[in-house]
Amino acid sequence: MIQQMEIPAQNNQQPLTSIIEIPQYQGAITNVFKSVVGLEIVYKQYQEDLKQWPVAYDEIMLHSDFGQTYCLRCGDINNPPLIMLHGLAVSSLSFLPNIAQLSKHYCVYLIDFPGGAGRSVPSTLMLKKRNVAAWLADSIAQLEHRNVTVLGTSFGSWLATEYALTQPKQLEKLILASPPPLAGKTKLKVRTLFKMICLGLNKKKDNIEKLCQLLSAPNTPIDERILTEMFNGLTHTKSFKESGHSLKKEKAHTINVPIDFIIGEYEILCDEKSLKGHFPHANINIVENAGHMVNIEQSEIFTQLVITAMTT
Repeated sequence: MIQQMEIPAQNNQQPLTSIIEIPQYQGAITNVFKSVVGLEIVYKQYQEDLKQWPVAYDEIMLHSDFGQTYCLRCGDINNPPLIMLHGLAVSSLSFLPNIAQLSKHYCVYLIDFPGGAGRSVPSTLMLKKRNVAAWLADSIAQLEHRNVTVLGTSFGSWLATEYALTQPKQLEKLILASPPPLAGKTKLKVRTLFKMICLGLNKKKDNIEKLCQLLSAPNTPIDERILTEMFNGLTHTKSFKESGHSLKKEKAHTINVPIDFIIGEYEILCDEKSLKGHFPHANINIVENAGHMVNIEQSEIFTQLVITAMTT
């Protein structure tokens, strides 16, 4: 449901009270979506999934030189602010299993990356120019005047890390869940990597389900809503061409805010042992019976770890 609040907008922030219209298939958006049909499918599915959202929310559209950035705001605006960044080929709605509890404690901002399968409309292809940190800094400055905690999952962890490397004054803490191999080491075997690429490129829903199974703990049921979102994202957007990014140890050491990692014991993309050299003071939490999609596979444990990280 949409809760309409009479809250003054900050800067270029514009609260929305109606369904987001599907944008025209032109300009930079053609570098994100493969076709006008795919664009319509992703937007319509987003609207259907949003009907399942368990808490009240405000829709906010941010405007900047980077284009239009769509954001969901949940929780009391007087609570501590938490920025949440989703993974590759999905949107902010991937945090549905966590939002009910988190919004009780925090003012949560869920931001769709303008280059993924969400509702943001970029004015330029974000990753190619490596301007993600500037985009995120601009978005956060429009949303909040207080210091914030930034939580990223998977690809979102890389976005959060790039932001932290600029040493922004607004950043209070980082929570990085299921990160890409930031320290350059992965548990991923060549055979598994090849299989993942083949499954991702062969756009059939049963292949995407097999990809989800590879990313999950053994015998974990696949969430049908996430499966559909990943299928649409990988089928209709070009985000799969972009991969996770590592950074040099000396750059990692420049991050001067507390960091909490949340990693499933069956994580195959990031080797948690390698993180200590790059992030020696970070707190690393290993979640049992979870893989790469830890916030969905073990949603209650994940949510509690986020709350604990926010309060310590």
